[in-house]
Amino acid sequence: MTGASAVTWPNGFFAQKGGFELSGVLGAASLALAVLGPGRYSFDHVLRNVLNRPWMVPTALAVVGRGTALVVHRRDRRVERLSEQKADSHTD
Repeated sequence: MTGASAVTWPNGFFAQKGGFELSGVLGAASLALAVLGPGRYSFDHVLRNVLNRPWMVPTALAVVGRGTALVVHRRDRRVERLSEQKADSHTD
């Protein structure tokens, strides 16, 4: 959701104006679930935590963090290139 928030950040906070409110809340909820782990009413609890291993959360957060950084970086480069192209077309 960090990538989605980065795209909508210039529009402000509120989702009514295209802001990052929804993506921020969903990202915070996902992070809380990832850090706190499965609860009593989770599918993991039903399976007796067979799939819940201590190394999974840090690994998942690292992979997702790296992927998000890559997506945001590529987006920023593309936006920069497009703004340069617009500036070049206005000077001609």
